[in-house]
Amino acid sequence: MIGLPLELSCAIERELAAISLNQLKKASVELTEHYAQGRGIETSLHRFAYIAARLPATYSVASHVFQWLPLEESTSLLDIGAGVGSLAWAAAAAFPHLQRVTLMERDPELLRLGQRLAHTHLSFLNLIWKQADVTREVTFPDHDITVISYMLNELPPLNQLNVVERAYAATKKFLILIEPGTPQGFELILRARERLLNLGAHLIAPCPHQAPCPLLSAFKEGKDWCHFSVRLPRGKSHKQAKNADLAYEDEKYTYLIVSPQDYPSSENRIIRPPLTRSGHVVLDVCTQEGTLERQVVSKKDKSLYPRARKSAWGDKWP
Repeated sequence: MIGLPLELSCAIERELAAISLNQLKKASVELTEHYAQGRGIETSLHRFAYIAARLPATYSVASHVFQWLPLEESTSLLDIGAGVGSLAWAAAAAFPHLQRVTLMERDPELLRLGQRLAHTHLSFLNLIWKQADVTREVTFPDHDITVISYMLNELPPLNQLNVVERAYAATKKFLILIEPGTPQGFELILRARERLLNLGAHLIAPCPHQAPCPLLSAFKEGKDWCHFSVRLPRGKSHKQAKNADLAYEDEKYTYLIVSPQDYPSSENRIIRPPLTRSGHVVLDVCTQEGTLERQVVSKKDKSLYPRARKSAWGDKWP
């Protein structure tokens, strides 16, 4: 499980000390309702609820997705729709050569909250906090890595692909898109995938090919969509905000990593939870040929079976 850095967790607790437990719980319920209605953060209490109930999941997902980038000495990152900047924390842990992070966010109060959370703890990075409406920015500044995380779904539909195009134009090495692991989130990723391929982008992950998505037919029939899951621990405030008993939660997400540079095709990708049975493991795999395959790895296969037993949803295979 991928948990928050201790410094970030402590900083969140210091911020939450300013409100009561009842206020936190009520604001968390309201924020969940707002997200379901296509609305977002509107009050200071919603901001507190966000760092308690949602930030841990967005941090864990970003940390998980970052591991699929090819090994490169990336020194700069642009976070479009940065919120409180949790992605900067995940990037600091993932990219040892990172020097500069630009965080673009429309809500000035979220930026100020993010600055308080990061105070002294990310001092080794050049953090550039920029208030901006990303739908009105003509261009974005060039960076090695550009990320749009859990933000496209909050934009008007007419702006979504325009923002993706401008983000890609600002990307030197990798553009990363992350959305909720819902059919709606996957539909956004599919649309962005098609547009980026038309612009000449090279797919890095999760797709191991440049062909049309082999899940497209099943998705249109409402049967399946490409998404993944990460398990994360719940801290005290996280459990309180959600009125939850479990010490963990599973966050479903969908994502896409592309590059303007040409990279070798990735290995096959496990796109559903592996099924471990007596004497064999069943893997549903998206292949380099652009097809879906169900592979059964028998215990008799001394080479692959141990790896199949340890494999996880979203892993490369073999």
